[in-house]
Amino acid sequence: MGSGKSTVGKILAEVLGYSFFDSDNLVEQAVGMSSVAQIFKIHSEAFFRENESNVLRDLSSMRRLVVATGGGAVIRPINWNYMKKGLSVWLDVPLDALAKQIAAKQGHQDVSKLTPTDIAIEALLQIGNFVNEHPTMHGQVSDFLKSEKG
Repeated sequence: MGSGKSTVGKILAEVLGYSFFDSDNLVEQAVGMSSVAQIFKIHSEAFFRENESNVLRDLSSMRRLVVATGGGAVIRPINWNYMKKGLSVWLDVPLDALAKQIAAKQGHQDVSKLTPTDIAIEALLQIGNFVNEHPTMHGQVSDFLKSEKG
């Protein structure tokens, strides 16, 4: 959320002459809902993740495309298998920039008035929620990064 995956993905696809897909948008279309938040609220995160895996499975059989996934796509090991069929790019956004994006999406009207403490608290809350909801992810991401570095 807020790292620029879709923006960068569209630019990359255009430069390469590839098609661009946003996996979140494809899930929304597949289930007939207007947002990921709505899917989570009406169904569940598990329902969304299952549909997300189906979308990634289908996309992994295609060629010459750029796919922007939601940040949670890496939670399911099967999705790593789908994403390994191509080149994966992880956008490493500075924490303060990401926190400002998150704060803005959480309803703070003027994020320029947020103090560094406000931003840090918002970011830590989001990270804490993610870690609590997905306690096994840290090891999987660390293993992936180690294997990518050689």
